[in-house]
Amino acid sequence: MLYRKVIPAALIAVIWLSIPAVSHASAPPPRIEPYIDIRVTPDEVDLGTITSFRDIRESEPVKVRVAANIPHNGIIVSGEPLKQEGGSMEIPLSRIYVRRLPSGTYRSLTTPFYLTAQLPPGIFEFEILIKVHASTAETPGTYRGTITLTAGLAP
Repeated sequence: MLYRKVIPAALIAVIWLSIPAVSHASAPPPRIEPYIDIRVTPDEVDLGTITSFRDIRESEPVKVRVAANIPHNGIIVSGEPLKQEGGSMEIPLSRIYVRRLPSGTYRSLTTPFYLTAQLPPGIFEFEILIKVHASTAETPGTYRGTITLTAGLAP
């Protein structure tokens, strides 16, 4: 009986002695990873059917939410031509426009541009509109493309 009581006490002592000491003074502070998160709602926009030649189609407002824990140079918009599904036609960037609401002006996606000025850390929300000018050169069909929002380099 004595043997059984001594062994557990000895094992507990060995385990307790083998736990390393934690020193809070020498531990480095936790590293916080920088992040910038950009979300759009809806993530897909349907401009509907072209009803006549030289038609202009405008989207409903697209909501943009930017959350960041670091400052950055703002949000840049860029795009690719709209390509016809199952065909060879495309609508060039010179006829695809984006505008920031409420008072921004439409700008062509021919060259990427800033939708916002420099942004500090935090959460920012705004809306954009997308507009496409169709011409007599495009044949009827579905055209798809991508508009990309990216954060500018940190200041």
